[in-house]
Amino acid sequence: MTRLFFINAAVASFLWMGGLAAQTSSPTIPPTRVPETPEPDLAPKDRSADRPEAVRPGTAGALVAPGVVPTPLPNDDPPTPAISIHISAPAGASAGADVEYKIVVENRSQADGHHVRVTASKPTGTQLFSIDPATPDEDSAKYLAWRLGTMKPGDRRVIKVAARPAQDGLSEIEFVARVYFEHGQKVRTALHRPRLAVRKISPQFALENQDVTCRLVVENTGVVDLVNIEIREVLGEGLTLLENGQPTGNEFVQRIPILAPKQSREFTYVVRTQKRGRLQSQIVAAAERGASTQARWSIDVGPSPLTLQMTGPKKVYLNYPAPYEIQVEHLGTTPLDNVSLVFVLQKNVKVVRATPGAQTFGDRLQWAIPRLLPRDRRTFSVWLQSELAGTVPSFAHLLWSGPKQTAEAVTEFLGAAALQLDVRESNDPIRVGDKVRYTLTVTNRGTKAATDVRLICRYPLTQFAIDPDGSDGKSVPEPQTNAPIQEIGPLTIAPGATVTKTITLKGVAAGKAIFHVEMESIELPSGNVVRQEPTTITQ
Repeated sequence: MTRLFFINAAVASFLWMGGLAAQTSSPTIPPTRVPETPEPDLAPKDRSADRPEAVRPGTAGALVAPGVVPTPLPNDDPPTPAISIHISAPAGASAGADVEYKIVVENRSQADGHHVRVTASKPTGTQLFSIDPATPDEDSAKYLAWRLGTMKPGDRRVIKVAARPAQDGLSEIEFVARVYFEHGQKVRTALHRPRLAVRKISPQFALENQDVTCRLVVENTGVVDLVNIEIREVLGEGLTLLENGQPTGNEFVQRIPILAPKQSREFTYVVRTQKRGRLQSQIVAAAERGASTQARWSIDVGPSPLTLQMTGPKKVYLNYPAPYEIQVEHLGTTPLDNVSLVFVLQKNVKVVRATPGAQTFGDRLQWAIPRLLPRDRRTFSVWLQSELAGTVPSFAHLLWSGPKQTAEAVTEFLGAAALQLDVRESNDPIRVGDKVRYTLTVTNRGTKAATDVRLICRYPLTQFAIDPDGSDGKSVPEPQTNAPIQEIGPLTIAPGATVTKTITLKGVAAGKAIFHVEMESIELPSGNVVRQEPTTITQ
């Protein structure tokens, strides 16, 4: 009968343990030598202990069946290696007979076991005559040793040793085998320096005695908190800090208790320029743990290097587009970036045409000029048409890193009256004594009201007589002949309106009579409008 000895070295075999740290990069450490120590008594005296104990899998010191990898307990750390060893040997043998020992070493964990070393004692009073592997790595007077290197999860190694009694009178042979391995962790802790950045945002150019709005941005560009930050800006000569419109000195100081990584704070303040030239300031920001930074800010003060001019018509009729020309010229010596030209659109005005590249944003047109070189000149055109008569101002704004510049052009959009006269008779021919009614219709098809419109009606007095009850005109003498005529007016006719008047005549003599109407108005640029209607009178 063969008796199995189970020896678990999962707990007592850790020769070196590495401390845990905040950030683990590898579960291994450099190999170390295993110190040689006297072998403690591991052989169980109580043979009932030869049977494996029922211990919950995964607990420290648990014994499980050979070849079974225990389930590790939940843990945030990398898995821990567990290398087990057990010996198979006969429980009894005949005196003088050879005894064979089988050593099984297994990695029962989910982690590699490094620098695995197995030792086997040389029993007293015996001679070892069969060893597999045949050549141990160490062979001393008391023990043999094999270096198995790294054992992966589930790896299994078998070592066989046969002992032959060399002395008479031996009652038992005691054989001890042990396993040793290394387990450790290597960690790295990154040391981050705090990082601080400042930048000032403002126009690049300004005029003398101009109030300039500035923005100072403080940013934590690192990965650790910045604590107790102080920002101090010292304005140079020609610059002064304003608060509520009043000068307060030449230092701008701010403090921030804490600034988390990637966070920023922004401060807005106003600086007044007091002389021409390039004016400067020095900005220093510092925090605890040695974080600091510096920045220099400058602004050019003087006349603007850009000129903006706009021309447009003084007067134009409503139905015709009004052309506007805008000219931008750079008189400076350094290129300017990100320049924009804005044309403001008034109500009741629409764009008929514009220089390509214009973008429409509600009440304005805008052209982007990415870069304007020295002595560069750009021309832009816009054609507008107004829906209503009246005076319309147009504005163009030039936006750049300096003060905004504006140009204006004023145009009067004129309305025009378009008068149309139509004359119709009620019946033709008529007999002597009958009446005929002439209907006069005046229509204003223009965009402006027609005022002082008069209708002058002439007819042969030998053939017609006026019927006052059916006539809207009044009898007046004709200036040339002093003969009576009928005059209707003055009339005011709104755009799109129609006015209708009538003249009624009575036939007094046979023949062919001509009814003559002439329309007079200052709104008729081509002269008076004349209409004639012939009527036949019979007996």
